[in-house]
Amino acid sequence: MWTCPYILPELNPCLTHRKEVIKFRDDCITAFSSSKILPDSFCEGFSALDCWNYITPSASCFWLTRGLLPAYLTDFLKEYFPLSVIYKVISPLLNDFQLELYGEIWLSERTFSRMGRIPRHFNFIQVKG
Repeated sequence: MWTCPYILPELNPCLTHRKEVIKFRDDCITAFSSSKILPDSFCEGFSALDCWNYITPSASCFWLTRGLLPAYLTDFLKEYFPLSVIYKVISPLLNDFQLELYGEIWLSERTFSRMGRIPRHFNFIQVKG
């Protein structure tokens, strides 16, 4: 997603993105699993969806990063829940995911660049999918 040789390890946007995608996925599994008893295949199937692929990352992972839900994610969830339950559960989790990304990546980058702690030639490079 982003590359920069000057970034501090604890402020690496790639690692932060990866951590937040995993947290969002796990929070979704926990929230949906707590609402009703689900088969073991739910966790496996949910985790295998392409939108959680932060390594490549997939186009649908970028959609999540931008706050958009891929259709196949909601289609998968509709096998287990009505649409109203899906949105009631996933909306606050998606909002939290967005806030964490904004706070940990975008605000950090702006704060440090204004403080002069990141070289002026520092740029995030976003890979288009």
